[in-house]
Amino acid sequence: MLDYIRKLIHGPFIKVRSFRNSGEVYVCYLREARCTCPDWKKRRSAYSKTDPQRLCKHLASEYDRLENPPNGHNPEQEKQIALCRKYRVGYPLGWMYLETQDGLMDIRQSPSDPAWFNVYHDGDQYGFNHEECRWSYGNQPPSAKEIVQVLLGLPPTLAEDAVTTVSRKRLDKWKRDVVGECEGVTFSARVNGKAKWQRGVYDQAGFALHLGTGEFEIQPRLLHMEEALASWLRAEYQQIRDEAAAEKR
Repeated sequence: MLDYIRKLIHGPFIKVRSFRNSGEVYVCYLREARCTCPDWKKRRSAYSKTDPQRLCKHLASEYDRLENPPNGHNPEQEKQIALCRKYRVGYPLGWMYLETQDGLMDIRQSPSDPAWFNVYHDGDQYGFNHEECRWSYGNQPPSAKEIVQVLLGLPPTLAEDAVTTVSRKRLDKWKRDVVGECEGVTFSARVNGKAKWQRGVYDQAGFALHLGTGEFEIQPRLLHMEEALASWLRAEYQQIRDEAAAEKR
């Protein structure tokens, strides 16, 4: 009888078991995008039916069945809804989810200092200052590079072969001043065929690659260029080695 009355008042509904406590059951009202779980009651009920923040984890899991689902008004919101369903979490309230190769990252801007973002992963918390481009105490989470690219609004990662050499000046047998170009952006480097460290400059920002370990020193705002620049420096280094070997013959 209770279910019949619910349907008359609120329209179609479904019962969803708690994802943490199988003995707990919540009721999701499909027409109103409403749930009886504590999260929806405390934090989501005030949002309009068109606001994705109205979705708790239970409503998100049944998103396709809602009669009037809150709509993601842009691709990023639609992506967030998809992540909510996949990982069984509620829509982020003033923060965002980021799916990485190491799993889901919960990223929240600090309410006390907007320069800082808190990153939560597997029960651990990390802090990143996007103005100073640094992690708190140097402690980085998994997939730190991908997180920084998102927080700094960097373009997609460049392909390894994105940089081409446009000029090469021979200084001596082992050293060259080279200039590379990618999509109208130029890079310069002094490549030494006998050194492990190769160093270059872009827009007054330095970068350096250690050929032995693969370690790359680069400013955070250039992270999306790292693979392309590393590939370029390796190719220039190898060309110097090949030219030196040919001169011996």
